[in-house]
Amino acid sequence: MRLKSKFVIHKVDQQWLMLFTSDDPQDFHGILRFNETGKFILDRLAEDNTVEAILADMVEEYDGDPEEMEKDIMEVIKLLHQAGALVD
Repeated sequence: MRLKSKFVIHKVDQQWLMLFTSDDPQDFHGILRFNETGKFILDRLAEDNTVEAILADMVEEYDGDPEEMEKDIMEVIKLLHQAGALVD
């Protein structure tokens, strides 16, 4: 799974904003906000990764419960799916 290319990511203060740039009226038009963990997941999705690969990277990068990390990954993926920002 990977991110579509119809967006721009920009950091404002402590948040990462994902702005959609599609001209298609059927596409999501808005802004999604992410923290550093969300940005970490977005970066991995830009590289066409699986949930398992993203989780392995997070376990290596961060201290914490892998089950909670997987929940975070799935929450971000759900949000991105709802916005139509992912290609399976």
